[in-house]
Amino acid sequence: MRIRITLLLVLSAALALANGAAAQTTGAITGTVADEHGRALPGVTVEVTSPNLQGTRAVASDERGVFRFPFLPPGVYRARFTLAGFSTVEQEGITVGLGRTVTLQIGMLGAVEASVTVSGTPPLIDVQSTEVGGNLPSRSFLDLPNGRNFLSVVRVVPGTSNDGGGTMVYGSSGWDSTYAIDGVNTTSIMHGFSGKELNVEFVEEVQAKTAGYQAEYGRSMGGVFNVVTRSGGNAFHGDVFGYYFADSLQASPEVSSATSLLGSGSYLVDSFVRSDLGADLGGFLVKDRLWFFGAYDRVVNDTDVTPSMDYSRYGGPSTGQVYENRMTRDLWAGKFTWRISDSHSLILSAFGDPDSTSGALVGNLAGWMNASFRGLNGEESTFLGEVTYGGTDFVLKYEGLLGSRFAASAQASRHRESSFTAGQDMGSVQSWDYTTPVTFETGNWMTRGGFGIYGNGDFWRDSVRADLTTFGLRLLGDHEVKVGAELERVSMDYSTAWTGGRVISILCMPGHVS
Repeated sequence: MRIRITLLLVLSAALALANGAAAQTTGAITGTVADEHGRALPGVTVEVTSPNLQGTRAVASDERGVFRFPFLPPGVYRARFTLAGFSTVEQEGITVGLGRTVTLQIGMLGAVEASVTVSGTPPLIDVQSTEVGGNLPSRSFLDLPNGRNFLSVVRVVPGTSNDGGGTMVYGSSGWDSTYAIDGVNTTSIMHGFSGKELNVEFVEEVQAKTAGYQAEYGRSMGGVFNVVTRSGGNAFHGDVFGYYFADSLQASPEVSSATSLLGSGSYLVDSFVRSDLGADLGGFLVKDRLWFFGAYDRVVNDTDVTPSMDYSRYGGPSTGQVYENRMTRDLWAGKFTWRISDSHSLILSAFGDPDSTSGALVGNLAGWMNASFRGLNGEESTFLGEVTYGGTDFVLKYEGLLGSRFAASAQASRHRESSFTAGQDMGSVQSWDYTTPVTFETGNWMTRGGFGIYGNGDFWRDSVRADLTTFGLRLLGDHEVKVGAELERVSMDYSTAWTGGRVISILCMPGHVS
């Protein structure tokens, strides 16, 4: 068990609007209003609306003409500026990204009754942040080929690449990065890479922070990958989706090569069928007050494998003998968004990825590191088994404005992951007769002695955090102060055992039998 307490104190040398906890789930709009002579206009009523926002947010510009809107869900916004004796100005097409601040410069004409609508899109660059990275809203990846997981989406951001265990950032390993969904740190407790499967239909926006992020994003030597799931709205919206792929849809030959394992091809993929079916629905229980979103995705991969050579004379399978590997994954997500008042909101989010793989646990078909080294090169007790893994995450988050000078957020979350690996015959222990001459081909391997290593583990990360930001205070000028604290408790219950399985390499030299 490990308990970590972190105190965050962030002093910004320039105006940088706070967006909540370390794993941000919102964006922001800020800016200034001036007359035709460039003089600041205090008291301007600024209203913002969006299909992704509950109700209308309204603030008044301060004595310097500055206005701020923290805690805005990612989406496209419309802003309206009104002041008696001045023209009304409307700004359309304001795209607010996850963890990003949009800065507006608005000019208003005096003694004019007409309304002015500005349809140009504000700059997408966040001029108030030193961060390097990229934002990917759902519309940018849903219609593009991808790996059906948010991690395959972020790898289009410059500086990122796949290293097999996670997402590398400018040369750092995937185990050096931090992964968060809806404010929950979902980095795997056991292995250090992403500890959560989340398909792209559940995602509203993905943000990759690859360099220059603030001190509050600690505990990462690589990048920070931040995801926010979809929410409801004042209109009902839903999707039904399905994907299907099989060896019968491939051009001939259906099987092109053996899978390399431990230096030799120990099995061939005989056939496979992959299906991915799901649906989602979002809407409202009370308009502008209580929204909901729910989604489910069933993924099934059936793969038939056969040995690449005859192992029957050593007690293993023969060429042409087919074994099934079946993986099933039940992905789900749900969210409730409650607008308590014009200045306070609560968000409850949950998502899970229970997963099971059974049959021939060979190569990367096993889906779990404990079983990833196996092949069809031994008795059935050495490769037949079952792997279950996955978990459930919960987070309850508060966001609120405390007057015109303070913004506060707080959240409590739990990340859970589990794994269980078991062989079909856990009690099987065989011996090897070294006195029997064999003619094993050079470079091939033989597995004896049972299933080998297996494990059973549960891991939890419970976290409570809160922060408070002040801005616009006269003594601070254009600066802000943000202070926060986090209490994190990491627990694990893990056991592992070894049944005696071992890998034997028999090398035949020319003219010799060994």
